[in-house]
Amino acid sequence: MKAIVTFIVILSSVTIAAQAGSPYNVNFATEKFGWGRVGEGSAPYLPDEGLTPLPGVGLVSKGPWLLDVNHVESALLVGPAVIWTKGQQSHGKPGIPGTPNLVGTTIRVRIFFDYQNDNEYDARLGGRLLFWFQSEIPKALSAIGYAKAKHMPESSAPQRIVNYVFNLNLLPKALDSSAPSFELPLTDDLNQWTCLGRDQLDYRYPEGSAVKYTCALNRKEFKAALSAVNLDMGLLLLLPDRNQNHEPLGWLNDQFPERTPGLGKSKLVLKEFVIVKK
Repeated sequence: MKAIVTFIVILSSVTIAAQAGSPYNVNFATEKFGWGRVGEGSAPYLPDEGLTPLPGVGLVSKGPWLLDVNHVESALLVGPAVIWTKGQQSHGKPGIPGTPNLVGTTIRVRIFFDYQNDNEYDARLGGRLLFWFQSEIPKALSAIGYAKAKHMPESSAPQRIVNYVFNLNLLPKALDSSAPSFELPLTDDLNQWTCLGRDQLDYRYPEGSAVKYTCALNRKEFKAALSAVNLDMGLLLLLPDRNQNHEPLGWLNDQFPERTPGLGKSKLVLKEFVIVKK
């Protein structure tokens, strides 16, 4: 009887693992997986409709997109394509299974950014389309660094979340509908990445989401976050904050809730998104 129970437990574990799938070497840019847009569901500003499958092509994210003012201190950004990890669903479809370890992997992505400018500054001049991830720093490690810097008990330290973009601008080639796939070799070298927080020591009072958008204090913290991406990842468009004459740009227009009316006719076509692991 004990052997039968053991067999059932093992079989159940295998079944669960098979259902969960692998986060590696799978093209997530298909109708099988759930993608969204940053700020989605902020009706009527950004309808909760996700990305539209285009048979034989991929997924389409339609503008306008909502400016994420949580990161306005670092960059004016919109998120046309985001997918959650741990299998979290979006629009009834699963995200990336588990918490993928991105250290040493390659992100292979193929995209077409159909940019349409409508009486607004041309975001192609100074704008950047970047791979991005968001992840919690493991609580124990996060608490040590925070408590040490703040001279407070580790037990009182809040959970910290980091947002980083990979410093390779995909926009110039993404404007070509026939462009091949991009390959982004990821490491834990901080010189390859830019934090979307205010600075490396962003210790605003932990009220609401204020403390969430901090940065890794060191490479050890960053590697821990990159080794188990437990929130989400995707593509961000960072808008230029100044024109070619170095004059400020007025993207934050209160008359347009989505704040990017000129992007209303634009769309991003996601044809391939693979976490390549050899």
